[in-house]
Amino acid sequence: FWLTNLVLVIVLTLDIGTIKYVVSFNPSKNVSFSTPHTISFSRVTSRNRWQRSLQSRWKRSIIPQTIALHDTPKDKEKGVDDIKRNDAMSDNQMTHAMLRVPSVNQTLSFWEEKGAIVHSYRRNTKSETAFVGFASDGKGAEGGFFSLEVTSLPKDETPDIGNAVKYFGLSMLLNFDLKRTAAGLDPPAPTVDADPNGLEVRYVAAGPGDSFSRICLRLSNESMDKTLYFYDACLGMKVVASDEKCVCFRYSPEDKEKSNLRRKGVATTLVFEKSSDGDPNWDGSLNIGNYFDHLAISTRDLADAEMEIREKLPDCIFMEPTKMFGTKIMGLKDPNGYKVYLVERS
Repeated sequence: FWLTNLVLVIVLTLDIGTIKYVVSFNPSKNVSFSTPHTISFSRVTSRNRWQRSLQSRWKRSIIPQTIALHDTPKDKEKGVDDIKRNDAMSDNQMTHAMLRVPSVNQTLSFWEEKGAIVHSYRRNTKSETAFVGFASDGKGAEGGFFSLEVTSLPKDETPDIGNAVKYFGLSMLLNFDLKRTAAGLDPPAPTVDADPNGLEVRYVAAGPGDSFSRICLRLSNESMDKTLYFYDACLGMKVVASDEKCVCFRYSPEDKEKSNLRRKGVATTLVFEKSSDGDPNWDGSLNIGNYFDHLAISTRDLADAEMEIREKLPDCIFMEPTKMFGTKIMGLKDPNGYKVYLVERS
């Protein structure tokens, strides 16, 4: 849609101390939610104010300036600058994360209230499983990037939420109210919620098409460099932001013409954060528990991907390539102990 001579101001409050960002949209300058445009940031602190403009595209999430952005996955300080990237991982996509929960129905109801869509659901005498996510084009499951696979926790297992998942990040735009903003009223404040299982859900700064913006997992002690090597050099993810406390990864193919993916929206960002003594869910060690099960990454050719992994980090393979669910799957464990399944795309 188009508006004329109207400036919408959305105050995006990020959970980083006292830092706030003001994002101004000027539709009178040929701006729409579906095209690249200029974003003006205003950083407000208790002592000073300064402004800075930069060119941005909505396909990249708005990331706090306290994190250094990288245009390439190479980072000399992390020791991966001499890694030669292989084309085997260039077309990968992070497709879903699996949660094992006591009540699938309660969990699905929570996500549906957030605007998500149940893509599939199956149930048998022993378990039930569903995929739920956001469709970036509003036309159903095929438009989305990333889903949660929600499956029932076996009754003979004692529930253990652990502390692996720090939060799931949803776009603030899911709560955007155009009429309220146009009327000059304050936009709704960013909120922090929790699903029925106690997993934290935050509304974060993100653009259209980036509804399920990020999934944030905790790092085990002293695993930052190894995590960088695993996801960047081995699995081909691009480092889009990092500092001494966290690192953000995303799949973003540089040559879309050669890609056999039909991507819509924005790829979900995978964030790893170090925890400190001030974190109420951190007792000094990582406990994956039995709620968070794995991440799944689709790849063009599993044989090529396997060759790449065996060359760089063979010890991470815990499940050899196996035919399952009508395709081929290989199981890996990252340096933190998280399971990652590579799934060949048909």
